[in-house]
Amino acid sequence: MEIINKFHQMELECKLFELGKEINFPVWDIVRYHVYIKYLYPKERMLELKTSKKHSIHDYINICLHIVPFFVELLSKRKDNIILSCSRFINSDGQYFDKPADALIKTLNKKGLIIESFSGNRLAYKYIYDFSNIISRLIKKTSLHSIYYKEILISLNNTFGKCLMSFDEFSNIIHVYECEYLFYNFIFKIKKPKRIFISRGNPKASILAANNNNASTYLLQHASIEIDQVDLSYPKKISRKDNILFPMYVLTFGTYWCKNINTPAKKIISIGNDFYFSKPKAKNENSILIISTIIHGKELSILTKKIAENRSDLKFIFKLHPNEYHKKYFYKKFFNNLKNVDIITSSIDTNELVAKSQLVILIISSVLYEVLNQNKKVAIYKKINFERNLKFIGYKNVYFFNDLDELNFILLQPTHYSNIKYNFFEPTNYERIKQLFSD
Repeated sequence: MEIINKFHQMELECKLFELGKEINFPVWDIVRYHVYIKYLYPKERMLELKTSKKHSIHDYINICLHIVPFFVELLSKRKDNIILSCSRFINSDGQYFDKPADALIKTLNKKGLIIESFSGNRLAYKYIYDFSNIISRLIKKTSLHSIYYKEILISLNNTFGKCLMSFDEFSNIIHVYECEYLFYNFIFKIKKPKRIFISRGNPKASILAANNNNASTYLLQHASIEIDQVDLSYPKKISRKDNILFPMYVLTFGTYWCKNINTPAKKIISIGNDFYFSKPKAKNENSILIISTIIHGKELSILTKKIAENRSDLKFIFKLHPNEYHKKYFYKKFFNNLKNVDIITSSIDTNELVAKSQLVILIISSVLYEVLNQNKKVAIYKKINFERNLKFIGYKNVYFFNDLDELNFILLQPTHYSNIKYNFFEPTNYERIKQLFSD
């Protein structure tokens, strides 16, 4: 937690939120998440792979197919509610859907407009595609904000000894932000929505577009909310009155979230989520579930290979995060000779995988809360930024380990039932959701 405390202190002492205030341009708020990630996860911690950025003919055809529905929707009547969705999960019908936003979408019952950022072919909802990323490729990048980069460069050098963000990276972030604003502002002016529901991170451009078109903004929780997630966590002295772009409301999975951190929303509202609250009745397969991410995949894959080679009697499920799906082939090759390792993307819900397992291994992941919710054992590998989880020392079924000997010891420990209600997840509150649409 040393990095986030240092980062928050720098933000205040160097007055970074003041940058661009004279022209109503919250430059630091736009780039701060990208800057922080570079210090939290230096390149040497990442799994470096050469992946092609070229789009296939299939990609271009898929994009073209979205153009007609996009303009047809623009010509239709106005929509009071717009949902910015990201459908990364697969439902029982084999369709991609947005787990955090699903209850809102079903409550609206086709009366809202869904703008989807995921380009899967089998989506569960009627939607129009988010073309903002296409716009950023078509419009030429400018360097009009170099003066602000110099201020940021000085602050980072003085605080961390060096600046890990290049000017080219900085200007690219600003460029994408400006192009996204053009797209959302165009849509919002035509559709004249009253409310914008955001189910993808904390995108600044859509918030500015909503503000400029007098629409209320609601940010849906999509993972755990911690102090070191700077897209949702600010220094204590920063409020909505400062030079930031933050949604009016944050909608959470339960009352546990957003406590003891500064999340500068007008109001935090718990709407619950049945998908996370539920405890699947799946048969325990005594498998070991490893929860990977783009950041932790390197350490966890090496660990998994060592365990699997030593414990051929156990089955290992290596679950990829959506930001790793494009690396599935690499992992298949990495675990090629190990028949007791399966690589899973989105074909099986994580909550179900947890229910089937005897132990879950991770470093940092919101799945930890799903494990505790199901009274399952979790082993936290003491690598990279595992310190965030030190607050769980003393919790039943939570273990920390350094090596295979310690992990084997954890495997021998019984699973303890706990009747403690953590309030991480609550049932979907449909009445509260309906009230949102009438406010």
